[in-house]
Amino acid sequence: MFIVIQRIEVKPDQRQHFVLCWRTVHEAIEQQCGSLGSRLHATEDGMYIGYVQWPDRDTWETCELPAQYAQVDDSMRAACASMETLYELEVVMDLPGSSDRTET
Repeated sequence: MFIVIQRIEVKPDQRQHFVLCWRTVHEAIEQQCGSLGSRLHATEDGMYIGYVQWPDRDTWETCELPAQYAQVDDSMRAACASMETLYELEVVMDLPGSSDRTET
């Protein structure tokens, strides 16, 4: 599994718009490109951290959304003051959360 983590600074008056666009874009990358899910976190200082799981690096690098999502992606990016990829990570170990474990 391959993980991409981004730090995103959103223009203050664009936060709600950004979150709606982010959801649409990330649902599309899951359906159209095969991502394994995304998470968006807000920090105390108003930044966002986006976390996307991919089967592998190649799937991430070759993801191209259909044209119908280009306008939403552009709108999402326009709502940002900055968007920086912090990490590109290969998963070494993945342990399930306690709610995913079964007792034997």
